[in-house]
Amino acid sequence: MKGILVVFFSLIFTSLSPIVNKFLVNSFSYVDVAIFTSILQVLFSFVLILIQKVEISWKKFFSSIDTSFLYTIAILSMFISANNLSPIYVGFIGRFYVVFSTILSVVILKEKIQKVEIVFIVFAILGTFLFVSKESSDKLIFIGVIFSFLYTFCFSLTNILIKFKEGKTHYLASMLYNNLVATIVILSYRMFFVKIQFATSQITFSTSILFILSALCGFLGTFLLFYALKFISFTFSSIIRSFSPVLVALFSWPFFGMDLSPLNIIGCILLFSSVVALTVYQSSYKQRRERTKPSSIKVDETII
Repeated sequence: MKGILVVFFSLIFTSLSPIVNKFLVNSFSYVDVAIFTSILQVLFSFVLILIQKVEISWKKFFSSIDTSFLYTIAILSMFISANNLSPIYVGFIGRFYVVFSTILSVVILKEKIQKVEIVFIVFAILGTFLFVSKESSDKLIFIGVIFSFLYTFCFSLTNILIKFKEGKTHYLASMLYNNLVATIVILSYRMFFVKIQFATSQITFSTSILFILSALCGFLGTFLLFYALKFISFTFSSIIRSFSPVLVALFSWPFFGMDLSPLNIIGCILLFSSVVALTVYQSSYKQRRERTKPSSIKVDETII
């Protein structure tokens, strides 16, 4: 019950993130929003590392550079998509993470894919195309859809590559390394390639609160998820988090609204149901496979 409650709060913060980000990118450049939120998440991670006395080292930092760069691309892509799309679109396309993770597990980790999983993936892809079709009366910007898929893919690939590596890093240390690299890379990009002047006049009490909320939503969404893994399985937590698009839609509808055609609604239902079915099937399949094994290896689920 404790694990379920923690995952539920993780789900709430994850669902609020696209909405807060949308408010920020309406006032500031997506690059500036990415920089400030990354800096704040570095501070949050470092404080918790000191409290929990988690080991950090330069060796592990440099060994995680490749995944941290992928994380950086994901962060930038996430704010670009927030800049161009409604949070509802971002929330639903973000659930394509399950599909990308399944495909990448087959390609990189050499895991076997079942025929049922292929069917769910095909239906999820079909639902996605229907959901983001130009039948929508919402002014859908193509680049926003592309970057939504890109950030989802990069997050999936980052986690798969971390699993692929032999070294084991505490999730708080990984969060610190990722956000530290993201801050350095995005800040360098801002200084040398972006000519837009930072709107200091728009830094008010309300926008400062929004920056803190954005960083907190991203940080707590991840932190609470991996804290919950001490009590429940990753697959079970994934099933609960599959409902994040529903919460995103409920939270964002009063602020942004969204007109959907019948085709978009069909795609939305198809995408959501396919992802949930895929997650539930993978959970039950892994449980059946573990029961048939003569012995099992304990997985360290404190790793991202």
